[in-house]
Amino acid sequence: MAAGINPVETYIRSGQYPNLPDLPAILGTEVSGIVEEVGQGVKHFKVGDKVFGKPILGKGGYSQ
Repeated sequence: MAAGINPVETYIRSGQYPNLPDLPAILGTEVSGIVEEVGQGVKHFKVGDKVFGKPILGKGGYSQ
């Protein structure tokens, strides 16, 4: 539903960060959304819950 823009990501996008990622790179270290469905055995989340987190490896939040 949303992705935060971390200050480091703005430096990466402008080429001003000392450790630039290999291209193609999908940035995005902060994400949020609403649970649309849960799998069998899921006990801590339900449909409609608002959630936020950090993607695995700290990147990819700008993707769909």
